[in-house]
Amino acid sequence: MSVLFEPVALGELQLANRIVMAPMTRSRALADAVPGSDMVEYYRQRAGAGLIVAEGTAPSASGLGYCRTPAIYNDEQIVGWRRVTEAVHAEGRRIVLQLMHVGRAASRHNKPVGAATVAPSALRARTQVFSDAAGLVDTDEPLALSLQGIGEVIEDYRQAALNARLAGFDWGRACTAPAVTCRCSSWPQAATGAAMPTAAT
Repeated sequence: MSVLFEPVALGELQLANRIVMAPMTRSRALADAVPGSDMVEYYRQRAGAGLIVAEGTAPSASGLGYCRTPAIYNDEQIVGWRRVTEAVHAEGRRIVLQLMHVGRAASRHNKPVGAATVAPSALRARTQVFSDAAGLVDTDEPLALSLQGIGEVIEDYRQAALNARLAGFDWGRACTAPAVTCRCSSWPQAATGAAMPTAAT
């Protein structure tokens, strides 16, 4: 039997096999960036992998920018993701979350009203993105982040990491689109009875 199908330890995580599913944006979230039943079924069907890395997920409203992508900054989104993690855990597998801020590669048509597009500088990305409201559109000209704004993005990631643990993810990875720069980091979370945080601190 190939070692590919043998169990393996990845830090604190015990994986049933050595197959890892990479994150892939599916654009199947509901209009309010909540994971719905389509996403629950999508990840359940792929729970044969020892580890699933879920698709890039916005840590804040400003971090959104692509069409129908999920987020994890409010209670409804946490509940939606919890349904996903419960479906994967029911198959005896592990799932981790990739937190992703799209930076300037964004359109206001794919954000809640009032959410800003932000980036290190006020230079628009020379590309287009699809939106349900207006089809293929140019990306927004972003607001340049101030020092205070940088701190707010960092805080958004911190809170999103706590939210992901509340949603039952086993691990997390923070990353950004090329238009935003930050250091990547991760947290371990054994999903076998470990205490979950109940509030942000």
